[in-house]
Amino acid sequence: MKGLNDLPYRELWAGIVFNGEKVGFSHLKIVPLAGEGLFRLESEANLRIRFLGLSKRISMKSEDIVRADLTSQSFRHEIAMDDKRLAVEGHVKDGVLRTEQRSGKERKTAEIKLEAPLYPTAVINLYPVLKGLEVGAGYRYDVYDPQTQSVTAVSQTVAAFERSRELDIEPSWKVKTSMMGQDVETWINPKGEAIFELGM
Repeated sequence: MKGLNDLPYRELWAGIVFNGEKVGFSHLKIVPLAGEGLFRLESEANLRIRFLGLSKRISMKSEDIVRADLTSQSFRHEIAMDDKRLAVEGHVKDGVLRTEQRSGKERKTAEIKLEAPLYPTAVINLYPVLKGLEVGAGYRYDVYDPQTQSVTAVSQTVAAFERSRELDIEPSWKVKTSMMGQDVETWINPKGEAIFELGM
């Protein structure tokens, strides 16, 4: 596939399970912007986790404007954890990322000179689909992580094409992703849909 226009779908929904219990959901919607060659990615995730007597409510909403090759043009993120809220907006121009973050009455701005094209975290499962799902393929690129407000590297490897009877999923590509010391395994079907993901 060459770009987002080639994807056979425009929305993806997923349930989030922790310790065998469904604790939330995630949703991604791809909206072409007419006449501009750009796309708006609307993503959200909502979780409520109870662990060791503690309860946490986490809500994340993002709106990313990207080009057909997934590179970032601008974004707006909102993160809420219990009663704390953080909003981050950013724009990429001439190799520089300019951001503004707001939390309560605090407001901060920053500029980051980019060493490579920048991508949003919302495209992590789309990147290998567009660049090529072939066993042995490897990719490395930079994303902006709204939770840490930093640019960080993502590395991915297409490890196998397999059918998992244990997970009861159709034959799919198994993609291993590493980011900020965390490893995730994702199974992506021939339509380019992430149908199962295993992490922490």
